[in-house]
Amino acid sequence: FFLSPQGPLPSFLSVQQRFFVARENARVCRNRASGERRPFLGRVSLQLQKQSAGTFASDQEDAAPSCVKTCSNREGLRAITHPDVDLVIWQRQLPAALTTWLTELDPSKLPDFRVLVKPSDLRRAVEPHMDRCGMPRGEMRDLLLEDMLNLVKAYAGITRDQLVDVKLSRITHDACSAFHCDFVDLRLVNTYRGPTTQWVQPQHSRQALRQQTDYDGPLQSFGDSDVVVFRGVGPDSPPAWEGVKRFFGLSRGIVHRSPPISGTGATRLLLVLNQRSRISPDPWPCVCGQSFCRESAS
Repeated sequence: FFLSPQGPLPSFLSVQQRFFVARENARVCRNRASGERRPFLGRVSLQLQKQSAGTFASDQEDAAPSCVKTCSNREGLRAITHPDVDLVIWQRQLPAALTTWLTELDPSKLPDFRVLVKPSDLRRAVEPHMDRCGMPRGEMRDLLLEDMLNLVKAYAGITRDQLVDVKLSRITHDACSAFHCDFVDLRLVNTYRGPTTQWVQPQHSRQALRQQTDYDGPLQSFGDSDVVVFRGVGPDSPPAWEGVKRFFGLSRGIVHRSPPISGTGATRLLLVLNQRSRISPDPWPCVCGQSFCRESAS
């Protein structure tokens, strides 16, 4: 299954990456002069094998740190719209009382949901999920909702979308523990509780993607309350070669992973904002007419 016309796929690829290439091998074909149809990604496999041997020059080898920006306020996140910027980090501090409340809250009372919603409808859309998990009403919950609303508004202003895919996850495992780039255009991430996302500077992306758990290069973590907006490689699988080139960190996109927390007893509360995609839930309110729908509680 994981073979190309030239032989096995490179050993440094993860199972997910091998599946992606194999799927494209089966789906994307070229018409040659002889009329023979052959999988296009056979050439990609050769390129990746050359890459693993160090003979393929990655576009990110010489990536300048200037593609990573920091800011001191919410408006500064708009720097991500600059074509040369891949990551913007808003270095901020949440109110200490909110951070303490979230940290001390029983993990079972942390919400876990996903909704596709207009910013103006956010509170009405998410409060039923908070009630369902038993998150106590009061000043602290209101502060959390207000902060989420401000981030959703900021993200919608950047993407100029009317709807935002809002996912608040309660995480007790390693989640996306492999180094990867996301299949999105722009993603906003904020960790409200627990260890934060780990990432590598673009010039180390290829090494991290290749070595995965053996990666011993520079590794960074976002600050406890940092809000980050970063580029992915696009929401859909692009045309074969360009798609694979970007997928394996050879062009745009920030390479990152979830922090390893399995066995530590830690619980993360992670907010992720995306543009609407084919895997987004139905727009709120659900077509069933209910304010809370099990379909959006994934």
